[in-house]
Amino acid sequence: MNAIQPIATKVPYMVLPGNHEYKDNFTHYRNRFSNMELGVGQTSGSETSLWWSMDIGLIHFVGFDTEVYFYYSDKGQIQRQLNWLEADLIKANQQREKTPWIVSLAHKAWFMEKTNFSAFGPLLHKYGVDLHLCGHAHNYQRLYPTYDGRVDDNHTDKNVYVNPVYLTTIVAGSAGSKEKLSSGKAPQRTLAKYIQEYGYGHLQAINRTHLYWSWENTHDNVRTVFQDYLWIIQEKHGMRMFPEEPPAPVATDAVEEIQIVEV
Repeated sequence: MNAIQPIATKVPYMVLPGNHEYKDNFTHYRNRFSNMELGVGQTSGSETSLWWSMDIGLIHFVGFDTEVYFYYSDKGQIQRQLNWLEADLIKANQQREKTPWIVSLAHKAWFMEKTNFSAFGPLLHKYGVDLHLCGHAHNYQRLYPTYDGRVDDNHTDKNVYVNPVYLTTIVAGSAGSKEKLSSGKAPQRTLAKYIQEYGYGHLQAINRTHLYWSWENTHDNVRTVFQDYLWIIQEKHGMRMFPEEPPAPVATDAVEEIQIVEV
């Protein structure tokens, strides 16, 4: 908290719980960021700081808690979040003329350990969430649009996804940590870009059909600061159909234990 104070006192920021916040049933998280519950927790109807939503410009951001299954596996808590998440996404789809893009935020992605996307995944797919941003793995990963073992990688330009039929996932977990970088990655078939260096991302909704993401390397000894970018071009936002036939299994090279790489 002391380390981020110079920036945090000047630039607005939002938070979500991760695995490091589990101490005493997330008591520190709840109390240190109680303003989240009083702010977006109330305005989005979640009444908690653990999951919430808000609109910024053309984007509806919906944040949820991936740690609920492992660190405090309360069936009631799990169901409350799922009920809220679906209700929020239903409402967001009713507003897509005004706010066309839906971006989900959470600490983990579907392929990471000690979480469960068996309920999250179908909701994000059904209600047409365009992009999922997460961390946990201390590296940078951009996935192809993926759902339930299916990979939409048939794009002429690998940095431009035109009318993707599935959710796109980006792991931006290398902003900086005393644990340094890690090498865990998504299943190879789903992976469009992997960078094991420190950096952070920029997200811009250019208009209702074009979403732009870029990833900036924080090292001062690299020739190219911006080392990855992505255009998501979506001409028709809205609900998605579920695939009819089961796909071939995709190996889940899940992030088991974070491997520290000295840099």
